[in-house]
Amino acid sequence: MIIGREKEVRLLTSLLSSEKCEFVAVYGRRRVGKTFLIDETYKGHFAFSHTGSEPLDDSALAVNKKQRQLNAFERSLLRYGAKKQRGRLKSWNEAFSRLEQLLNHTDPNRHHVVFIDEMPWMDTPKSGFLSAFSDFYNGYLCHLDNMILVVCGSASSWISDKLIHGNKGLYRRITRKIRLSPFTLGECGKFLEYKNCHYSPYEVALSYMALGGIPYYLDYFQAGFSAKQNIDFLLFGPDRELEDEFEDLFTSQFSDPDTMKSIIELLSNRNLGYTANEIASKLKLDANGAFFQKLKALERSDFLLSYVPFGKSKKEVHYKLIDPFCFFYLKRVKGNEEKKHHFATSPNSPIGFSFENLCFNHLDRIESKLSIGGIETEATFYTVAGDEDKPGAQIDLIIKRKDGGLNLCEMKFYSKEYSCSEKSHLDLERKIASLSPYIKKKGGIYPVLITSFGLNQGAYSSDYPFVITLSDLMA
Repeated sequence: MIIGREKEVRLLTSLLSSEKCEFVAVYGRRRVGKTFLIDETYKGHFAFSHTGSEPLDDSALAVNKKQRQLNAFERSLLRYGAKKQRGRLKSWNEAFSRLEQLLNHTDPNRHHVVFIDEMPWMDTPKSGFLSAFSDFYNGYLCHLDNMILVVCGSASSWISDKLIHGNKGLYRRITRKIRLSPFTLGECGKFLEYKNCHYSPYEVALSYMALGGIPYYLDYFQAGFSAKQNIDFLLFGPDRELEDEFEDLFTSQFSDPDTMKSIIELLSNRNLGYTANEIASKLKLDANGAFFQKLKALERSDFLLSYVPFGKSKKEVHYKLIDPFCFFYLKRVKGNEEKKHHFATSPNSPIGFSFENLCFNHLDRIESKLSIGGIETEATFYTVAGDEDKPGAQIDLIIKRKDGGLNLCEMKFYSKEYSCSEKSHLDLERKIASLSPYIKKKGGIYPVLITSFGLNQGAYSSDYPFVITLSDLMA
């Protein structure tokens, strides 16, 4: 059963009535559900399906890496009915020629799907894979108007650079592209209900802040246990299910996993993030083209986002960590892995900026609740240093609107209704005052409270004309 993904399923299903060959690229973070989406949507339509073999370590010779991929491809050909031939496949040109022979026997009166999963793994050094694949598509498959070619990959930068924006034989050949994002909070709730985990919005939010909207992780949840207990089973204790997941995230997606991890670890220490030059300086890396490609690859895989801090020039682009699993692992799990029931017995909720990231990842829900979904907006962050005369201010989410207005968003993750104290009232006043110089004559500042269960009515509750709850974010 597919939970959510309505838009993607509609698009993929519509291609079964297309009158031309369709070339679909599906990409996104590891474990986000790309393969499951294709398998379930196109069940009964596969003429051929293959998954690239996970890469070996760097000690393996390039020729061995190539042959390993070819051997796996041959096994897939045989599984779909190709005739066994003497000797092993020697080249990708030969491999795709064999695939052509297989597809020649398909029924011309119905649509068929050719699915190649984890294609980036197949493009090993000096293998000639991409050239042979290009010849296969341009010389054969694109002329069959009943074929749908779907390629997938967790290495989103490879899919983008080689296929979507490639400038060689596959230039502008992609007819549809799907960037599959993690589940929203509402989709997490539906998935957990399907697992018979009948959680409140608060517990769903706990699950999201620890694991993100990753179906693979949530699928481990067991009915009858709280969210905190299930998180313990996955990340803490000697029998934890996701023991190697943090390492695997990077080794399976990136050619330089150590550098990628070091960038993520640095950004986990500062919610507002750093500029590219600051990251390079702190990690003692060269801020060259290859370094910027690494940042772009992390952003395309939904680990980072780039933004310009409020009041700064466009040259001061910052990079911020937004992947909930990585943040939770680095701040809460790392160093505590062996502690059984560590999270369930802890008095603290997910720490630091987990809730702020949850809110930012649901910006479309927030804008909809504020009735500004039709206005062009930009989400950003703001910080100003204090001095002897006045304290500083930090605002973790500002929605800058094209109509001149600013939504100043305060985010409070509480286990009960939030109460505005005199201290929080004065703090909000300081933040509004710090933003006032940036407001245009026809603009205004509109405070918004985003919190778990709403606002307790009191002396300062009028500070927030707009209040958004977890239930609103899940709607």
